[in-house]
Amino acid sequence: MQRRRIIYAPDARYDRVRLAQWLTRNASSAVARRFDRRIQDAVKKLEYASERGTVRQEAIGLRVIGILPTVSIAFSVSEDAVTVHRVLYNGQNWIPHD
Repeated sequence: MQRRRIIYAPDARYDRVRLAQWLTRNASSAVARRFDRRIQDAVKKLEYASERGTVRQEAIGLRVIGILPTVSIAFSVSEDAVTVHRVLYNGQNWIPHD
């Protein structure tokens, strides 16, 4: 089984920051850190199990999977990497930028 490196696109990093800020305001910084760690751990599993999920845009190979009950990620897979394009919370709607 091939191992691929994980790359977070700028939008995905920003999604994680926004989610952490929201959780910090509405729960606590400890909750935000734990939730972000769970996201990172789930995404890390894509190193080996990369080619899964629902293909949303065949032309660019965009896939979407649920990684936690309230979090989905949009990602694509290349020969040596998985690029996480977005981290979507609670059914957030997302259309990729051109």
